[in-house]
Amino acid sequence: MLLIEQRCLILRMPKTGSKWVARACRNAVYGSVEEIGHEHGTLRHGVNLVGDLNPFIATFVRNPIDWYVSAWLYWRRSGIFPASSDAQHLADPGFERTVLNCLDYWPEGFVTRTAEGFAGRWFQGVHFVGRQESLCADLATVLRRADIPFDEEALGATPQVNQREASATDPMTLELAEVISGAEGDLMRRFGYTVPGGLASQERLSIGWGPNESERDLATGFASD
Repeated sequence: MLLIEQRCLILRMPKTGSKWVARACRNAVYGSVEEIGHEHGTLRHGVNLVGDLNPFIATFVRNPIDWYVSAWLYWRRSGIFPASSDAQHLADPGFERTVLNCLDYWPEGFVTRTAEGFAGRWFQGVHFVGRQESLCADLATVLRRADIPFDEEALGATPQVNQREASATDPMTLELAEVISGAEGDLMRRFGYTVPGGLASQERLSIGWGPNESERDLATGFASD
């Protein structure tokens, strides 16, 4: 988790660009950027740690179709499935089996349930949820909304992290993507995700750096400006 200037808490769901977010904040924010708690601490852990600070809280999500591919490739490289410790057994040498294991474990959407651990039930526990696909623009929105001074040019110049190239061996198929979109429908509809037309396209696999499409203000239960 990142605590910025004691007034902005960023929760870092795995495989949503969290390493770039940390690097970009250190590059661009004029004030203090602290790592607190676990790197991927959840909303409950973050709220417990910050106590009475009442910071602006933000997190990021990713198209579940891309998340499964990225998580599985990370597991193949590292032997660690980027999810909770009690979900490590879900990873399998077969990509499709990994996805189906995850959806058997949480039929209502494994990525959706994981994301709710960072954003709250129905994504209503934080002030803002950004998307990995518009990461730079959405992080800038978070910092502005939290009234954190930063260098916008330095933010945009921060090098990308862990970007993987499109490959003909991308394990996702249209059929499996449709299974995922059915199970993860709530998250996908809420954040405007669809089944990509070109499943192996570079556009699908890279971080988006374009302008923010809209401010996803989910400040229910918090003071909002």
